[in-house]
Amino acid sequence: MKLNPVKFSIASAISSSFLWLLCSLLVWWQPESMMSLSSNMFHADLTPMTWELSPRGVLLGGATWVIFSAIFSWLLVVIYNQLSGSDGV
Repeated sequence: MKLNPVKFSIASAISSSFLWLLCSLLVWWQPESMMSLSSNMFHADLTPMTWELSPRGVLLGGATWVIFSAIFSWLLVVIYNQLSGSDGV
């Protein structure tokens, strides 16, 4: 099955933007719980750290995630299509 790299990367970018906004809202709403969760995810003690959540940071971080997820997913689909015998470009 051939996948469309552009459509897949757009879907990935949209999905990552929703997840980024959800994560940002959770950090704003429950910063201590999210710090604990992040500590568990990274297998590290992050309690000395604090969150710095600003509108500019949310926008720049979200844009970064959208761009990287779009590039990564496009590359993933191109490689998948080539490995499956379809032309991905």
